[in-house]
Amino acid sequence: MYGPRHEVVIYEARVAPGCDPIMEIVCLEHLAEASINLDSTVYVPPLEEAFVDEDMARRLAIPEDFLLKVNRNRLASKRIRGAPYTRPKLCATLER
Repeated sequence: MYGPRHEVVIYEARVAPGCDPIMEIVCLEHLAEASINLDSTVYVPPLEEAFVDEDMARRLAIPEDFLLKVNRNRLASKRIRGAPYTRPKLCATLER
């Protein structure tokens, strides 16, 4: 279950060329006070990484090379600075 300090992202795409998208990270406990409108997308990252169900992948005839590519990309994203799983938790640092 997601705790009150789980971070979510409120995202609004850019509305015109030259404008930047808006991205705000908030804790779930502060989501009700956040600025959310009809243009907002709220992304709730998973608590932990999902695993590939190899039996189901075989039953769905998903090619093994595709699964290997997915796993390589997942490992690479962990090494990228700022990736969701390597970034320091914002909520914990704000409340210290």
